[in-house]
Amino acid sequence: MMLRPTLMLHDPLLDYVKTTPHFKTLLAKAGFHSVGHVLSHFPRTYEDHSNFSTLAKADIKNIVTVWGTLHDIEKIQTKRGHKLIKARFVDEEGGEAEAVWFNQQYIASQLKENRKMVISGKLRHEYGTLSFMSPKHEYPGRDGKLLHFGKVVPVYPEVDKLSTDWFRSKILIVKAAITEYIEVLPEEVVKRKQLMPRAEAIKELHFPTKVQELERAKKRMAFEEMYLLQHAQLSKKLKHQREQLGQGVTIPL
Repeated sequence: MMLRPTLMLHDPLLDYVKTTPHFKTLLAKAGFHSVGHVLSHFPRTYEDHSNFSTLAKADIKNIVTVWGTLHDIEKIQTKRGHKLIKARFVDEEGGEAEAVWFNQQYIASQLKENRKMVISGKLRHEYGTLSFMSPKHEYPGRDGKLLHFGKVVPVYPEVDKLSTDWFRSKILIVKAAITEYIEVLPEEVVKRKQLMPRAEAIKELHFPTKVQELERAKKRMAFEEMYLLQHAQLSKKLKHQREQLGQGVTIPL
């Protein structure tokens, strides 16, 4: 039995990520060539999708996330030529709502009837009927877990048509390479400032476990950025001083 080689940061991204020729072009244009390139694309913020509701208890003023199943999925073309997908959503308590997706025909191939799923969006209550308009949805993976819901999730800066959901799914594939990140701060500084180790912080940014740990990871990376910036500026200054005073003079950093 051959062991799979360790996933490295410099490995070509497309050796691990399957995507279309169109997205390959977008990746090249945006400079995402290696595994490390995509892992260095850090979230800009986070959304708390850890709380679930039922239709009966849903707050229609806010986005709600509900477990349930879809039924009676159909494609419809309106008299004005608009294409939509409509389905009946039934939550775990038997509550019902209409789910409608406008001009998103590709979603039809993703939707499956009578299969447990999560649906998330704002509810409308009109004429006694609840409805989701173009909601997000997700089916659990083989392990029963969700990628986009049931936890605090990262929101990535979108690049062209590379969406935050796209980055979440692809970064999960190359997650193992995070252990290859080396420490760039002096060990003494990490200990004195009680900073989270670099690889651990990067993993927490992409896959938050707890709010407190996420804040520690943010603090670590912010400190690193400022430390390296000041170090570079001081090094440049000292180099200039050496050139002015002569090579024989040693100025401690």
